Amino acid sequence: VNCGFSKHICEACGHEETRAEYPNLAISRISLYGSLDGIGKKSEVSMTAFLELVEDDISLECYATLKHQGHSSLVYDKKNFTLKLYKDKDHKKKNKLKLSHWNEENKYILKADHVDASLCRNLISANVWADICAARTSLAEELLPLSNYGAVDGYPVALYINDQVYGLYNMNLHKDDDLFGMKDGEQHAIMICNHGSAPESTFHAEAEFTENSPWEVEYCGTEDTSWAKDSFNRLIRFVKTADDATFRKELSDY
Repeated sequence: VNCGFSKHICEACGHEETRAEYPNLAISRISLYGSLDGIGKKSEVSMTAFLELVEDDISLECYATLKHQGHSSLVYDKKNFTLKLYKDKDHKKKNKLKLSHWNEENKYILKADHVDASLCRNLISANVWADICAARTSLAEELLPLSNYGAVDGYPVALYINDQVYGLYNMNLHKDDDLFGMKDGEQHAIMICNHGSAPESTFHAEAEFTENSPWEVEYCGTEDTSWAKDSFNRLIRFVKTADDATFRKELSDY
């Protein structure tokens, strides 16, 4: 629902102002103010942010930047956004929040989940991963201090921009090397993502990591990514050629 508006007049001086009045929601609300002119996937716009996060009992006003987020989802009218919070209007000082059971962050994704009518598949999948990690008797020590064991996490928010409703969103942790606890200089740290459909997307061909390839290197612990390509294609070759018994027995080696 859209917010309503009411007029307020100061009894002392007669000054009039119009205030937005939001519906009483049981979920968190994020209200952003500023021009969206020029916003894009690679171009941020400056905003003022008002956060009413009921899950964490936080009420906050701060500076922010906003840009579109995603790949195939950019074609939809309801966009995903990357939201960064700052203490100053020049965006030099990050405003890191300690939300839920996550580590401190100033960067969040407002996920529209346009093609997911339940608006919860991403978070449910991430929390299944976290439950699996929590149930293991032994776990890689690198995962223990991470937010949600290195998976995204979030909760629903109602998003308003310039007092207009943009709908129900999930405010998620941002998927990056910090979330996964990756450190520069490590040759085992790689994050790759698939953005299309092609034989290599389903492990039927080796990955190229070129501009036209569906696979993209989002983070690599070293400047040279050739080792990452070789390592990933070693896995693809194994999946393509292994029979069921060999797959079960040797997958952990890859």
